[in-house]
Parts: sequence; structure tokens; C-alpha cells
Amino acid sequence: MSSCSICNKEKQIGEERKMFTAKILKEERGAEKMVYGGGRETTITTTYGEFLEQRYFVCGNCISFWNKIIVPIAAVITIILSVIILYLALTLHIDWLFALGLVVFIAGIIISGEFSIHSKLQKKAKKDRNEKTPIKAFSENEYKDLVEKNNRT
Repeated sequence: MSSCSICNKEKQIGEERKMFTAKILKEERGAEKMVYGGGRETTITTTYGEFLEQRYFVCGNCISFWNKIIVPIAAVITIILSVIILYLALTLHIDWLFALGLVVFIAGIIISGEFSIHSKLQKKAKKDRNEKTPIKAFSENEYKDLVEKNNRT
């Protein structure tokens, strides 16, 4: 029997998830260049080192509850609030309500993403690493993509 990393209860049914943490060794800013539309773009290259694999058991109840119930509910509430605000903006002809609707939508999507198991495990992996230096946490797929990208260059 394993202990769930999210709810800390002893469960048999669940899955093991790998997280990889790495120290951020350096960040280099590239030259700033103009892009179409008058904006500016800067490339930032981050170098990671001292990767550490961490494994976490997550029970089936937590996976179902957080990823299949809470995150979709938060996303639906966000969409409903945004639609209501945009409807009020159109009917009352108040321009700043359009901006408010956009802000509510973006903030709601970001907040609903924070409720996911992935986000919770990233925070736990960083905390378990217990380093003073800046740490970045990757899921197993993100780590594979990072290694693959590094092998191509």
C-alpha cells in the first residue's frame, strides 16, 4: 500500500508519476529585435543542471477529483463569468467591461490550471528538493522533450 502524495492517505489504486527537478544555472538574454506589428521580442536561453528524478504516487480518487471534477468546474465558471461580463459590456455599452472580461477569462484559466495534479506535483517536487538556488520542475514528458531538444542542438 502506498501513501498518496496529494491527500496523504494510504491507497492501493493509483499511479506513480515522475517529476524531474533541475537547478537553474544561468539565463542569457538574446538581442532584442522588432517583430511585425511594432512589438519587440527577446530570446531567453536557460541552462539547467543537476537533474533529480522524483517519484510520487497519486491515488485514483485524487486524479478523478482534481483533474476530472475541480479543474473542469473552474474552467466552466471562468467561461460563464466572462460571457456574463461581455454580455453586460455589449448591452450597457461600457468599454472597460470588455477589458475586464478578458482579464477575468485569462486569470480564471490560469487559476484553474493551478488546481491540476501536475501543478500540485511540481510544487511538491520543488519543496522536496529543498534548495536555496532557483529550481525548475518538469513532468516526465516535459523532461523527455527537453532532452530531445538538447540532443538536436
